[in-house]
Amino acid sequence: AGHDTADGLFSKVAAVLAAGRPRKQYPFASRIRLRHCPRITDVTLRTMGKVYPQLSTVNLRGCKSLTPAGVKDLVEALGGSSLTSLDIGYCHEALTDVPVGQITRHCTQLAALVLRGGKRLDKPSATLLGSWKHASGLRELDLMGCVHLLNDSNLAEIARPWQQQADQEE
Repeated sequence: AGHDTADGLFSKVAAVLAAGRPRKQYPFASRIRLRHCPRITDVTLRTMGKVYPQLSTVNLRGCKSLTPAGVKDLVEALGGSSLTSLDIGYCHEALTDVPVGQITRHCTQLAALVLRGGKRLDKPSATLLGSWKHASGLRELDLMGCVHLLNDSNLAEIARPWQQQADQEE
């Protein structure tokens, strides 16, 4: 029942934005958790950046209707400003190398990134994460279940920004 309530509420907001002009912004909202809401779509993600411009925490874990395009829209809208925590774990269709590229390009303030269950993530994601110039602020990177990403070579690539930071501090 909880999923249907959150889903119904956000569907109404999404419908307003799909029409092209949001009626209202909610700048005071800083966190949104819509875990496992099956009807959350890319339209919903476009909505979030416009209606909730100060979101710092977005948890979309298990929202299986999302695609890379929706994640791209969300991080373009929020990534350079307030977004400090993003959980898109188990969003199977959305978890590809393309959104990882968008995250590393636009998210400058992230402290936590959850890509759990990203079975489609591979070497390109490791390269993107390893060259992410804002990675030093990241305190949590959850890659559990990213079976093609978790090997010695990729993990060494991903760890590069933190290694460089440690080398500079010595």
